[in-house]
Amino acid sequence: MAETYYIGKLTGEITKLSQLENDVGFVNHLQINGVELAGNKTSEDLGLMSNANFLPDGYTINLKADGTGDFETIQAAINFLNGKWSNGTVTIYLNAGTYNVSAPVKIGNWAAIGRNIPCILIKGNAMSDTIINNTSTSQHTACMRIYNGSTIIQNLTIKNTTKSSTNSSIRIEEQGRVYLDQVKLQNGEFGCSVIRVNDAVQLNNCTIDNTTYAVYAAEGGTVNLFNSTITVTNSITALRVWSGGQINIGYATKNFTNVTNETNQTIGSITADGMILGRWQN
Repeated sequence: MAETYYIGKLTGEITKLSQLENDVGFVNHLQINGVELAGNKTSEDLGLMSNANFLPDGYTINLKADGTGDFETIQAAINFLNGKWSNGTVTIYLNAGTYNVSAPVKIGNWAAIGRNIPCILIKGNAMSDTIINNTSTSQHTACMRIYNGSTIIQNLTIKNTTKSSTNSSIRIEEQGRVYLDQVKLQNGEFGCSVIRVNDAVQLNNCTIDNTTYAVYAAEGGTVNLFNSTITVTNSITALRVWSGGQINIGYATKNFTNVTNETNQTIGSITADGMILGRWQN
């Protein structure tokens, strides 16, 4: 009887509240950005994000070296993806050819271009016939720079037209989360230069040619070579750490030709420069 009494009392109170709403127009429904959460509301209705900013699974941008693809340049395609979101990886596919750039291709959270989607796959037709080529001869530059971006690069060559002091084929900074798969890096003071990266960069079956330092990790930057073949040719030092950098060999296979120094320190030693850990498969 007691339970029945309280249920009845609660029912009466709800009825009074409903009557109050009807009498005085009192409403207290949940809202987002001033929009009542009633009925079917989209993120656009709630002012959170335009539906146009959501890309379907498998979304692919096709580019051609002559500029007749979906966008004229690689940078234009990347800029289009700023602020876009997807449940999966978005692909920028580069058909065979040489894509000349006069300034670094920038990916990630750069102030100049904004914020990218969570992950971009830049995929070429093949390492031998798909080339991103930096035509600038300026120092302190790179063919590609990734800053706070999640990026996969696959089946292509990244190169500078000429090797100059302090330039890089690819430079990865801050929280760049990068996976290089079957990529050739050519003509730079640095091949892969990793600076202040919180999340490690993975090189899988990559080739690096004509550099002073083929793989360079500094200021907390980490490079992993796990279970892959790393090919280095015509370079002074294959693996170089500096100021807290780290390179993990992890049973990778080395294929070095015309390389003066395998590393700048003994593998397994921990110094002020950083550390090179693991051992080679061969």
